[in-house]
This record gives sequence, structure tokens and C-alpha cells, in this order.
Amino acid sequence: MGGVEVAYAVVIEGGLSSGERRRLQVCATLISKPEVVILDEPTTGLDATNALHLVRVLKRLCRDTSMTAIASLHQCRREIMTELDGALLLCKGRMVYSGPMDEVRFGVEWVPPRAVVGV
Repeated sequence: MGGVEVAYAVVIEGGLSSGERRRLQVCATLISKPEVVILDEPTTGLDATNALHLVRVLKRLCRDTSMTAIASLHQCRREIMTELDGALLLCKGRMVYSGPMDEVRFGVEWVPPRAVVGV
């Protein structure tokens, strides 16, 4: 049994916390060096420090390799949002912004371009 199989065996037996399982899932995905990786809520189950660390590691991998990472993130903190190159922001299932993060203004004063009235 190889390293990944052993790691999954430990997860199945319940030997890891939810945060450890989440990090293991991301690592198992990245081990094959994909060109594009799509992650569904990779920071869920992680504390704030580990969530930020994971996003920074993904960003560094994308910068240092030809990998592209796409992730769905819910209730993200500002520190994580500022690490992203771009974003597609949804409100009640409708797109309210798509573009680079350096154009996003955080706080109540920010009104997204093409905001949907009544949403």
C-alpha cells in the first residue's frame, strides 16, 4: 500500500480531525500535479490560520508552476480574499462581480459593478 492509500485508510478509520481530512484531500489532489485544480470549499473545517495558510500555499503553487486553481469559498475573511487574484462574487445565486481582486472595495461603501437591484 502506497502513502496515499495509507493516508486514506487512516481517514476511513476516523483517525484524523475534520481539518486534517480537508488538508489531506487537498494534498491528495495536488500530488498528481494537475494543470487545473477545482476545489469545493477547501477551507471548510479549517481554523482561520490554517485556512489562510492553505490559500497562500495554493497561490504559491500557481505562481511557481503552471497550475490554475479554482475554488468555491464561503464566508471568506478579508485576509483570504486579498490573497486571491480574481473573484466571481455571488449574492443570492446571482453574479454581482467578476474581475480582479484589486478592484474590490471591502466594507459597506463598496457597491459591486452591475449590481442587481432588489437582490
